[in-house]
Amino acid sequence: MKQNQIIYSTYQTNNSEEFHSNRVVAVVVTYNPNLVLFEKCLASIREQVYKIVIVDNASKNIENIIALSKKYGCDFIENNFNAGVPYALKRGVEYSLRYAPTWILFLDQDSAVYSGAVTKVLKLYDALPSYLKARIGTLALGQKGPFNPCKIREVIYHTFSGTLIKANIAAIIPFRINFFLDQADFDLYSRIREYGFKTILVDCKLMDHRIGILINIPVLFKLKKLFMKILKKIHIYNLGNIVISDEVSKFINYENPQRFYYIVRNSLILLREKRKDVIAFVIDIFWIALAVLYVDGFKKFLHSFILGLAHGLIGKEGYLKIFDGKNQK
Repeated sequence: MKQNQIIYSTYQTNNSEEFHSNRVVAVVVTYNPNLVLFEKCLASIREQVYKIVIVDNASKNIENIIALSKKYGCDFIENNFNAGVPYALKRGVEYSLRYAPTWILFLDQDSAVYSGAVTKVLKLYDALPSYLKARIGTLALGQKGPFNPCKIREVIYHTFSGTLIKANIAAIIPFRINFFLDQADFDLYSRIREYGFKTILVDCKLMDHRIGILINIPVLFKLKKLFMKILKKIHIYNLGNIVISDEVSKFINYENPQRFYYIVRNSLILLREKRKDVIAFVIDIFWIALAVLYVDGFKKFLHSFILGLAHGLIGKEGYLKIFDGKNQK
């Protein structure tokens, strides 16, 4: 099978979609997905978009993914290697343009969008003044709080999953392919700002999205509360562009040492390029570092951290396997 060959395609589309002059195509990137969560993702979005495009990064359970793609009327693209999320999204965007969409929705394989969420977001967008709509490049689906009421506010950053980007902007914005995975979304949003567009967060619970593995480390909970209190004060007086939540969860996001290497390396590259400020850098690194130290021990933590810093300082990008793969996602 040829690299990046499209192996399944259907031109049947969702005729029940309420368009508001907006045609939405969803792009879902897969890599060894949990099939239950993946099917939940497809089922949640099927009636809300014009077409679903799945881009797979050489999953081991590809036959199951193809079967679910056919079941939900999706188009399917296969990469014969794990090309990383930004490359897969780029492929999905390029393919999606054949449907002449107005918007493209990025989703992770384990995300689930609440019923009516896409229409709700687009109705809020349609109600905005024309001059403001012209300046908006992306709409971000909220992941916290109640389904109603929804507030809208400008943000500088959001995750890939839940990003609703104008198709004409997605077609020209470069994806940071050599980041492979982590921080490529932060890079994308910085470039959207450079192109002169804004991101508007629809701030209510519109989808479920998992970030890493949540672990509970009771001994660090009080430290976390103090740390966030200090950051909140710094934010109020010095950084008007970062929103720090008033809620402090007792859970910390854990990523394995391989992912931690990418987070450190790519965050430092963005910091050096002035695409990321120092507070955002500290927030992204600090708690994951503690989780890696707690779960994997000092040796793996130090190896990932030092190598990430070294490569970030010299601007080294691309895929790099720093462990033998055992106990790594």
